[in-house]
Amino acid sequence: MGSANKPISITSEEINALIYAYLQDSGLQHTAYLLRSESKLDAAPCFSTHIPRGELIELLSKALLYVEVEHHWQRTPETKNCKNGFSLLQKHSCTAAAQRKQKEETRKHTPMEVDKPDPPKKALAEKLAAKDKVGQGTKRKAETPTEELEDNEKRQKRESSTKDSAPTTAASSGQQSSAISNIATDPAKKIKQKLRQGALDEATDPRATLMLSGHAAEVFVCAFNPHDTSLLASGAKDGTVLIWRLFDSPSDGFAPKPADPIRVESFKKADQGDLTSLSWSPDGKLLAVGSYDKVFRIITVEGELYFSHAQHEGPIFVVRFSKNGRYVLSASLDGSIGLWDVPNKCLVRQYYTHQDACLDVVWISNEYFASCGADATAHILSVNGRTVTKVLSGHKTEINQIKVNRSGTKLASCSDDKTTRIWDISRLKGLSPWKSVSTIAWQPVSLEGEDEILATSSFDGTARMWNSITGKCLATFSDHKRPVYALNFSPDGRFLASGSGDGYLHIYGVQERQKLWSWHAGNVKPGVFEIEWQMREGHFNRIAVALECKMVGLIDVTKIPALQYE
Repeated sequence: MGSANKPISITSEEINALIYAYLQDSGLQHTAYLLRSESKLDAAPCFSTHIPRGELIELLSKALLYVEVEHHWQRTPETKNCKNGFSLLQKHSCTAAAQRKQKEETRKHTPMEVDKPDPPKKALAEKLAAKDKVGQGTKRKAETPTEELEDNEKRQKRESSTKDSAPTTAASSGQQSSAISNIATDPAKKIKQKLRQGALDEATDPRATLMLSGHAAEVFVCAFNPHDTSLLASGAKDGTVLIWRLFDSPSDGFAPKPADPIRVESFKKADQGDLTSLSWSPDGKLLAVGSYDKVFRIITVEGELYFSHAQHEGPIFVVRFSKNGRYVLSASLDGSIGLWDVPNKCLVRQYYTHQDACLDVVWISNEYFASCGADATAHILSVNGRTVTKVLSGHKTEINQIKVNRSGTKLASCSDDKTTRIWDISRLKGLSPWKSVSTIAWQPVSLEGEDEILATSSFDGTARMWNSITGKCLATFSDHKRPVYALNFSPDGRFLASGSGDGYLHIYGVQERQKLWSWHAGNVKPGVFEIEWQMREGHFNRIAVALECKMVGLIDVTKIPALQYE
């Protein structure tokens, strides 16, 4: 295959690697693991190659474009007027040819009607219109319209959303049935309305949301400065960090868009520069950056490089400043944890306590920290020693995240084994969501009369709230149709926000135990990757959202009627 000078080579290992990456992007972690194991992908030369998000879909889209060129390179009347789309599994037939074939089949098999009067034209037209209407509605539920070929990735996301829908309550089922009915009535209008960018209610003024553009690729992470509350940092797939200076919203109006941000581009290999984590120092002067290019970095608030080191041999998944700002922890897929001395710009020590990738770290105090990994264990360690102070075992497979509550008395860990565990000294309690738990969040402030709440989210599209004392599930939210990537409480503990690959940001009332407000990122690459909530009573209350569409969303909560308390 290919020319004699430059042959095209496609290996089974490359195909398996692309499928493996696609399965991971879709949240099908168990299936991806089986493929990796049975095809022995770890031994393949291409396995270490970084595969961008959505690469398989992009390659298949280009393949369909080639198929289109094959069929339409001759400008005949049939190809010029062809309205039929192209599909991966169905053979293409131009509209004129298909209609001619259908007429021939009809002429061949339809018996001649003798002495039958013609039906009234109006009645026949109504009957055919009704039949066509029902047919279109049924088709919309089963498959995606072929005319959207130019946006094949968006079509795949919508099909996955339908396939991965989670069970809903009776109330939400009623809403869903109503939506399907409306799609059947006017499909094009309803789909466009469903995917529009902005709040889903009519009461919210569109000016309550600012869309900040400046990144050239998907935005994965964002973080508010803890000291200078007007600063927001965002990091993207292309290895670029932007530092925005925001305006406060006046009481009688809306905040204007900020000026051009400070741009930090210190990454030599942009294709390996996916930013995974941002962490501000407590004084807000330094920003630690984690990246897929394996290099640990700290930059200043002015955008200058303060310190960098290539100690890790694998991508850096998480970076965390200590509470006093003296140290930074870095967790890497090479299985190690780096402890960095910030004032002296050096590595204090590297911990090799996990047998597989280290996926998260969190500070318990200025001396102790906890880590978790793909080896199904969590560790408590000290900055003053190399050995593990305590091993927390109980999970059966990799632990995705570990979080500490505000008082530093409890740890929560979530795993692909479908459980979340709360650790209190030697005592543990297991919480059991339906599928692998991807994200957890502690309620920062307990509401009057309630125990401390832990929130979890899963790749089955659900989010749950738990009583951390009794282990009782307080509420299950099944509004998302794709994996939930982001979960965060409001600083006052009243609201819980969740973001998903389906493009929706939902905000739930903690006391009400129900959804209060929703927002959608739009119909092009709508994924919501991270949510940060910043609040100062009497001054501002806003949410920053890192989006797949290469933008940062900034939502002024004070301008949303559904989220105001009397």
